[in-house]
Amino acid sequence: MRLGGRLLLLVVLLCSSLGCAAPNRGNSTQHSSSIFPGNRCLNITEILPDEWQYINTYRLDTNGDGNYEWVVLYRFDQLNEQGGSNSPITAVIYQLDGHRPPSIQAYSLQPPDRDYLCECVCTPNMENVLSALDGPELVFRDQCGDQIYRLTIFYWDKDKTTYIPRGHFCGTCIDVTVDQVSVRERKEDRIQLSECKTYHAFQNATYYRPDDNGALVEHVQKEIVFSKEEPEDIEYSPYPEKIVLAFYHHYNDDEEASRYFAAKARDHLGQCDAGDCGCFAKRHEIERVRVLELKADPKDTLHPDQAIVRALINCKPWNGRPEGERWIQWRLIWEDERWQLERPE
Repeated sequence: MRLGGRLLLLVVLLCSSLGCAAPNRGNSTQHSSSIFPGNRCLNITEILPDEWQYINTYRLDTNGDGNYEWVVLYRFDQLNEQGGSNSPITAVIYQLDGHRPPSIQAYSLQPPDRDYLCECVCTPNMENVLSALDGPELVFRDQCGDQIYRLTIFYWDKDKTTYIPRGHFCGTCIDVTVDQVSVRERKEDRIQLSECKTYHAFQNATYYRPDDNGALVEHVQKEIVFSKEEPEDIEYSPYPEKIVLAFYHHYNDDEEASRYFAAKARDHLGQCDAGDCGCFAKRHEIERVRVLELKADPKDTLHPDQAIVRALINCKPWNGRPEGERWIQWRLIWEDERWQLERPE
């Protein structure tokens, strides 16, 4: 995974427009003047291949040795001579080898499938996201607009003396916590819903399978969610599937749950305690309901004011006892210019 053979010659140049400054804790785009004597620094742009478009340099202690390495971001596979904002972004780490005199080693960062790291705004950080590993991991986030579309994790292996990929995720609205990653994937349908998958790290050390074939571990749970957030006027959505999803999102809230029922069917909310709505426990004993699948039957041309929606749900009681998965079918009617729940079947 190293670029340019095993070693790169140390290139010491007078400070250019990139500038030299001591790195701060966290992220910095400045080069360090404390490593090289005589107020000199490494000019990264002088050693990158011509076909690479330099983006930025971050100074981070990526291998836990107390020194700050150079994390260099660049675009490759350019779309035209001027580069391109949609060209893929990846990274290379330059670090001292600890010898006297010192040399610079380069490590190319790539997931097992050689995928790129980012497309939009690429930011590396050192974070503790895998509890079984010593020290923090190097985490790259690709932010497009207000959402994270890619997330990649690397870890310095002292024995193998290289950076080992520990997880690479693509989707929308990706979030990472300790030993857990959630990824939203937009469903290819008409109603702007997403499937949110949750992954747990294998032995809290990696998100790849132990057979070392570069495949991610299987997700431990999934859920149908709104692609961004639930609309404020959700009850007026022209899609009956969204009404069913919103109902289960507010399942144990009397005021919210009741507003999705037709006026003549409000008593059916009370029948949920008898298991009619899909959960075996009483409604106020349920902490949350996950909708795993959501299907609407084709529109009935003979009865355009009626709709059938089938939902696969998983109910989680407050006592923690799992209920398992269960299909429930809802009949909805078009009344007062909106879809309303009539009854479960």
